[in-house]
Amino acid sequence: MKIGRNDPCWCNSGKKYKYCHLDRDKQNRITVQDAIKENKKAKERKCLHPEANKNVCNQIIKAHSIQRANILEKISRKQHVYSFSSELGELIKNNGRLKPKLIGINDASTFTGFCNYHDTETFKPIEINQIDISNEHIFLISYRSLCKEIYAKQFQSNMIPLTKEGDKGLDFNSQLAFQEFLETYKKGVDAGLDDLLGSKKIYDNLLLSKKYDDVIYYVIETQEIPDVVVSGQIHIEMDFNGKVLQTPEEIVDFTKKLDRISFSVLMRNSNGLIIFSCFKNELKSIEFLKSIDSISDNDLPNAIVRFAFEYFENNFISPDWWDSSPECNKEAIIERMNDSADFTERPDDVLMDDGIKYVNWKILNRYKNF
Repeated sequence: MKIGRNDPCWCNSGKKYKYCHLDRDKQNRITVQDAIKENKKAKERKCLHPEANKNVCNQIIKAHSIQRANILEKISRKQHVYSFSSELGELIKNNGRLKPKLIGINDASTFTGFCNYHDTETFKPIEINQIDISNEHIFLISYRSLCKEIYAKQFQSNMIPLTKEGDKGLDFNSQLAFQEFLETYKKGVDAGLDDLLGSKKIYDNLLLSKKYDDVIYYVIETQEIPDVVVSGQIHIEMDFNGKVLQTPEEIVDFTKKLDRISFSVLMRNSNGLIIFSCFKNELKSIEFLKSIDSISDNDLPNAIVRFAFEYFENNFISPDWWDSSPECNKEAIIERMNDSADFTERPDDVLMDDGIKYVNWKILNRYKNF
């Protein structure tokens, strides 16, 4: 249940909500067992395909937003990868702090958002073939990541009733502050879900018509298998050069349609594929893509890592890479993940070079269609 600043509610009259009541006296706190039980109940099981119906959708499955066999297995160690779990049970155990945890690849990136039939048929082009640098393949990757975001946002919404109990054992003023925080959070979750569902209508129409001409992409191919794989979508805030593209005021204006970026770090055979995409009418997103083009081959891999951990929760990490990374690198990544869980405004230079060399990927090619 990550509370991200990419939710429309993160900026609230300049207030900074950076506290967690999960570490109060154990006799008053929500238990891990309670949280795990509610987590299971909050996970919906329904097919998000636009033509879903009870006559076709007879089996809801655990769909992978990132392929298990062709991607997750390649970075795993003994079929496990690291993930920053933000489910309430883990947050309670870690006193509200996001920390990496080993999970099995059968559970990594899964969501019960498609039936077996629609998952198989919809994503067949990118499941049975290697990923092509084509509008169709990139659209399908983006569509899957959007559906995963909708599933995650609905989960956040379903967990709010349990979260309301988070002020137990606090003094009166703290309870008021917590409930104010929660009301802001709920408004943001609701607005975020509405925004995602609005975007999905656009995607659904393109999916059914199979018209992908409006897809804009920037794809980077690396020589190595990436140490981190990612899939997600966000409202873009600033570019890699520190230029603000969409302001906090715009982000909290729930009536305005904001430009989005779809982002995935995947692989094709033994090479990495870093995929950014948007649509032709999303001019701010295209500006963001142009900023990628200005980064040198030497600096680009580390810029990608900064972006992945600054904005995305649906990322999975090679245990060999993580365990061998310097402690200062690990701490920088953990800080990015936890800072992204605040309702605080990002500095404009958050994606710019932080002086840390996270990875040693070699850029082979860059592909763009704009």
